[in-house]
Amino acid sequence: ASLDAFSGHRWAEPDKEALKELMVRIRDNPEEGRKKGKNARRDILEKWSHEKVALGIRKELERIARFGGKMPTVENEERI
Repeated sequence: ASLDAFSGHRWAEPDKEALKELMVRIRDNPEEGRKKGKNARRDILEKWSHEKVALGIRKELERIARFGGKMPTVENEERI
């Protein structure tokens, strides 16, 4: 991705061989795949519901507001 908002960020490069091995493993062990899928779904529903994401955004906006709308840094955040 080359979005201006992410200028300077480093993006992970997927390991295609590792992915291939995982896909073969799931193909050969469908019950393991179902279990992983079920656990992943539960995690998404518990940790990333609209309410939890909105609460996280609200807390971050409140934190930023404490600094007069400027992005807090580690250095200036410790003073609060």
